[in-house]
Amino acid sequence: MSNRMDLHKLGFLQVLLLSALGSCAGQQALPPGVRYGAVGGNVTFTTTIDPSAGQQFLTISWTFNGAPIITLTPTVESPSEAYKGRVTLSKATGSLQLRQLTNSDSGDYGVSMVTQEAKTIAGEATLKVFGPISDVTAKANATEKPIVEFNDTVSLTCSAAGSDLSYQWLTGASVIASGDRMRLSDKNRTLTISRILRSDQGPFACAASNVIMAKRSEPILLTINYGPENVKMTVTPQKPIHKTGSNLNLTCSAESVPPAVFGWVFNGNPLKQEGPVLQLTNILESQSGNYSCVAHNTVTLRYMPSETSRINVLEGISGSTIIGPTTSLIAGNSTANMSCHAVSGTVASREWKKDGKPLSPSDRITIAADKSSVSITPVENTDSGDYVCELSNAVNTETASYKMTVNYGPEDVQVKGEEAVEVGDKVVLVCSARSLPPAAFSWTFNGTLLGVTSAEYTIGSAVYGQSGRYACMAKNNVTGLSLSAVHTLSVKEEGALEEEESLSGGAIAGIVIAVLVAVGIIAAVVYYMRTNRKIESPY
Repeated sequence: MSNRMDLHKLGFLQVLLLSALGSCAGQQALPPGVRYGAVGGNVTFTTTIDPSAGQQFLTISWTFNGAPIITLTPTVESPSEAYKGRVTLSKATGSLQLRQLTNSDSGDYGVSMVTQEAKTIAGEATLKVFGPISDVTAKANATEKPIVEFNDTVSLTCSAAGSDLSYQWLTGASVIASGDRMRLSDKNRTLTISRILRSDQGPFACAASNVIMAKRSEPILLTINYGPENVKMTVTPQKPIHKTGSNLNLTCSAESVPPAVFGWVFNGNPLKQEGPVLQLTNILESQSGNYSCVAHNTVTLRYMPSETSRINVLEGISGSTIIGPTTSLIAGNSTANMSCHAVSGTVASREWKKDGKPLSPSDRITIAADKSSVSITPVENTDSGDYVCELSNAVNTETASYKMTVNYGPEDVQVKGEEAVEVGDKVVLVCSARSLPPAAFSWTFNGTLLGVTSAEYTIGSAVYGQSGRYACMAKNNVTGLSLSAVHTLSVKEEGALEEEESLSGGAIAGIVIAVLVAVGIIAAVVYYMRTNRKIESPY
């Protein structure tokens, strides 16, 4: 054991001696700059020696803050006790790897390498070992009270465990820089937001970093109370005029945090109802007016009304009726007055129709300016029919009907039947007349009442004594008018009508021609006799 110690000391003395002799060499063994490492990690001090050059060294020696770490000779590698198992030295380049770093490894490292030519190549480097970053936390100072937009200032503070830390604040993926409303202080550990806006809700995160690592906090969101604003009221269903008895929903909405509470105003007066929906059921005309809602934020203590909406309620038309004549109408004599009304509802317009077609004024028909009444003077039979009055307003239309009957006649009384019959023939005479109501009939024969009241008079077997004038009288019991028609009947002996019918047209034509010929012959004879008198002889 003592022999090993002696050899180690001897090797170290040789290094010192050779270093003293060859220290004039100008090559730097280590690149300039600081090396960084993390606690528990590894770091390698890489020299400037090119391994492909095949450089041979008599000794390589590393120190930390002047104390030996490891010495290498061609025959012995001697690490210090504190570095056993933690260091590896490259014989070809002299590079040193240091493992399982601790904070105490921070400091100045030196290397000295003696070549076979007795030249010394030396170098120095500084190592900084950083502890791991942990417990990175972002916290807002305003969480104990509500944050109100435009009013409040909020400070966010970042804390972390680690060494030589620097800080950044981020919103999403964007790094926050100091500006008009956002100010960084305390080496960026604190972010102060003044006159906070709803867009400043985040998420915010802070990042703590050093030269070897970075770690970010969990994001935090700020609750920014604002509003109410953009207050809107909607009416469902949306109509210019609503019918009485309808149901309406008025809905109020607003942009607000926390959600706004709502009140309602009717014609400038607050209503007792609260909430985002005002239900109007079985609405009345008296509820027509101006409605609005008011939104209130219980945190910001701000109020905001909606625009006013006009709701018009109109009673629908119901109980429509036409009042017309209650007495019988007689054509050419009576006047018919009709009026059109509704039991309830405001009538905006009326239209009259007869038998499905618009009723127009004329020299007999007068329609009131508001079309509430129609007067017909005098009525005619053509005025009979179905009359309709159509009443309308903005919410509904209703119709009323009236059937008008105009009594007239009798007119155009006629008797149809045989004018000549033979003894024993059946005779049917039919009387007709235009009349409303239908006419009542009576028959006379040669001025004598027959006692028949039907439109048809029948003779079962005609006799000579039934030749004569048959009169039918039609009477309208409503108009009080009557009108007669006369029919002449001739009863002839049996076969007489057949003989009359046997003279054909040709026979009659022949008779006429023969008569004309005879008349011509007589005329010719007379003319001859006048022009051919015999002249007596004077002798």
